[in-house]
Amino acid sequence: SQTSPTALGHLRVLEVVDDVGELCGKTLADMGASVTRVEPPGGAATRHIGPFLEEEPHPERSIHFWTYNTNKRSITLDLDKPDGQALFRRLAEQADIMVESMPPSYMDERGLSYDDLRKVNSRLVYVSVSAFGRGGPRGGMAGGDLVGWATSGFMYVTGWTWQPPTRPWGRQASNTGCMYAVGAATAA
Repeated sequence: SQTSPTALGHLRVLEVVDDVGELCGKTLADMGASVTRVEPPGGAATRHIGPFLEEEPHPERSIHFWTYNTNKRSITLDLDKPDGQALFRRLAEQADIMVESMPPSYMDERGLSYDDLRKVNSRLVYVSVSAFGRGGPRGGMAGGDLVGWATSGFMYVTGWTWQPPTRPWGRQASNTGCMYAVGAATAA
């Protein structure tokens, strides 16, 4: 069978993300990149987010997980163990892009920071999706979609004056961050 060419079919992407970064890898995969998501033993936490197929909660029935992970491959690695870290480095040797959205210092503590991985692959594009960046006065602060909307002031201008601020629908802040990350990764 003959396949149509894709925009990013020549790229290999390695992904270590939480709910904040899932859309970045999905978008790259939808454009043809070969994306491998690294999940911890027991699977990604987002496998437990509903809705679930036929309303039966189960990690293999999460419609949320399916939506954000279409066109990706998945591998289970325990990045807390030296063997898992070593295998991850071997995968990074062949990757073009690495996407991570883990809490501050997560990758550093496991010896998988940009500085660590560029030693095994100097051409690796390392994309970090985070709430406040990795440096500066707020760089170590954790965040998420709700924190993004609250700190940006967007929640202040939603809702009515007689009610608390209204949270925007969906995961708009995270998704917007992922779209910027996709643009930056493809530009690099």
